[in-house]
Amino acid sequence: MSIKEINEEIKNCEKCPELVESRSLAVAGYGDPDADVLFIGLAPGKDGADITGKPFTRDPSGVLLQEMLIEVDLSKSKDPESESPELDNSFLTNIVKCNPKKPGENNGLVNRTPTKKEVENCRDYLSEEISIINPKIIVPLGRKSADFIWWKFEIKRIMNWNEAIEKENKIIFPMYHPGFIIRGGGTQKYSRSDYQEDFSKLKEIINSLKD
Repeated sequence: MSIKEINEEIKNCEKCPELVESRSLAVAGYGDPDADVLFIGLAPGKDGADITGKPFTRDPSGVLLQEMLIEVDLSKSKDPESESPELDNSFLTNIVKCNPKKPGENNGLVNRTPTKKEVENCRDYLSEEISIINPKIIVPLGRKSADFIWWKFEIKRIMNWNEAIEKENKIIFPMYHPGFIIRGGGTQKYSRSDYQEDFSKLKEIINSLKD
């Protein structure tokens, strides 16, 4: 199966009736199909990928991630606000392919965490993406994505953020989700400059594979 074929399956998926009803569209991964680096988020954002159809675009989290990718030469795009970035040696996807919503203030809708069943319904798509792309480095973004990768690769111990571990001939390098930085970085006040350092570490790992 190719990325094009799996993307067609994703776009036509109707496994989760609630998500089919609320989504603008199903969001397949995109980028370099021969990428060394695969970034994995949890789900498309309501104000970003649910509109553009591309993970990590348009909303603040997406723009920040695109800025980081440009800085470490994983994107050929010059504009982090582009709704159709041209990635280089990287591929972006999510575990869940549709945006989960719940009622918010003033009769609006907000993002919600995907249910266990929604994750289960989508996880085969991600497994196919990993198999097809066969990345050398997997970067789960955020706790939920990291937990999924721990499960998939049977990693028993708790890893630290930005700590690389080799498993099944792949380097797993968990990073904070860009939304965490946007929201102020928690109690440790994790900043944009801290995030830039993390991406510099990632670039060092990428370069080490070329030696």
